Amino acid sequence: SLLSNLTSFPPSFSLNFTSTRFPPTFVNWTRNGIGIEIGSTYQEIQNLRDAIRTTFDNILIINGSFLPGNYTCSISNTQGYTEASFVVRAPDSPPSNLTASFLGAGDVRVSWTPPTGDIDGYQLYYQESGGSDAGLINITGTNESAVLRSLVGGASYNIYVIAYAHIPSESSETLTITLNGN
Repeated sequence: SLLSNLTSFPPSFSLNFTSTRFPPTFVNWTRNGIGIEIGSTYQEIQNLRDAIRTTFDNILIINGSFLPGNYTCSISNTQGYTEASFVVRAPDSPPSNLTASFLGAGDVRVSWTPPTGDIDGYQLYYQESGGSDAGLINITGTNESAVLRSLVGGASYNIYVIAYAHIPSESSETLTITLNGN
């Protein structure tokens, strides 16, 4: 049997199968039609953002950061052939043109231009300049703005946004804002 599974952000994909020792079973993994060489127990492919491994249980696991594309596992022996595929999507570029609208009382609306392609959501990060704690707002769907609430008057904040599909984009340019003092 051949299964595929996609879990939530950050993504983890796995395909697994079972086979008997006889007849010999051949497994082929590809990304965009190009073979992925995998050893008998474990091998990581380090190509910019690839992180792929296989285990004794014939499970291909792709965790963390990896390249977008069409992944296929084919399994064959003298008894038959089967394959399964899944597509890993990524935004074409990061969000751009970040702007801030001051709403008063420490509230700021941050807006951006979305990248092209399929977007599942965004992550907006903000941190007071010189501060050690960063804030995060998860935005699902196609919203192109978020409101930061209860920011400190007189403080400056650095803000950036990441778009994601199955995997995230690079971060946007950082927007720095300064709130009026209280």
